[in-house]
Amino acid sequence: MRLFPRAGIAAALAALASTAAAQSEGDVRAAVALQSTHIGAFAPLMSPSMISRKLNGAQIGLRYGIMFDNDINTQAVGANVTWVAGLMSSITLNAGVLDLDCNACAPALLLGAGADMRVAEVGDVMGDASQLTLAVGGDIGYGQLRPGTAHAIALGVSAPVTLSLGGGGRDGLRFVPYFTPTFGVGETSTPCLIASCERSGTRFMVGGGIGVWNPISSFSASIGVNQVLITGAQPVYGVNVAFGGR
Repeated sequence: MRLFPRAGIAAALAALASTAAAQSEGDVRAAVALQSTHIGAFAPLMSPSMISRKLNGAQIGLRYGIMFDNDINTQAVGANVTWVAGLMSSITLNAGVLDLDCNACAPALLLGAGADMRVAEVGDVMGDASQLTLAVGGDIGYGQLRPGTAHAIALGVSAPVTLSLGGGGRDGLRFVPYFTPTFGVGETSTPCLIASCERSGTRFMVGGGIGVWNPISSFSASIGVNQVLITGAQPVYGVNVAFGGR
C-alpha cells in the first residue's frame, strides 16, 4: 500500500482492504492526516527553544518539503512566524500549500500552530561550548484533502533532543544535529469505505535534521527528514530557513 496525502485517502483505504491484518483504517487515516498538515509535510523545525536562542523580535521562516514516490511526488511550500515566550519557550504559526505533481491535482491549504519548551540542558557534553537540550512540543494542524472538499486535522506531541556544537565565542558558528520523535493523532472527514469505520487513529513519527546558526546573525537554516511509521509511507525531505529575531 502506498500513501499519498493528496491523491486521496480513498485509494489508501481501498488498498487497506487487502492488507487489513497489517494496519487498521484508523492507522491509515492518522497517517494521511499527519502527512496532510505541517506536522508531517515538512521536516521538523530547529526552534529557538531547542538551541537556547534568545530573540528580540519575531522570526520569519520559509519551509519546503518533498516526498518522492514512484510516479507522483508531493511538494509542500510554507511560511512560519516564531516568537519567543519567556526564556525557554517559543510559539510558531504555520501556513502553506501542499501539491502533487499531477495534472488533475490542485494545491491544498495547510494551516497550523505549535509551541515548545526547553525542559533540560547540559553544557560541555562534547567539548567547550557544546550543549545538549531536551524539549517538549505540541502542534495542531489543518489540511485540505484533494480532490474533493474533505479535510484532515492532526495533533502532534514531540520531544526534541538537540546537540549544539561549536561556537567557542559570541560570534561562533553553531552546528546542530537534532532528533524529533513525535506521537501523532489524526482524523480525516472522508467517507467510510468499510463497515467498521474509524475516522481517527494514532501514529508515531520519527524525524530530525542538522541546522546551522550564529548568535550575531539573523539567519539560520536546517535540512532534515520526517517519517510517519506505517507500511507504505514515504519519508519527507525538507529545508527550513529563518530570518530576523536578533
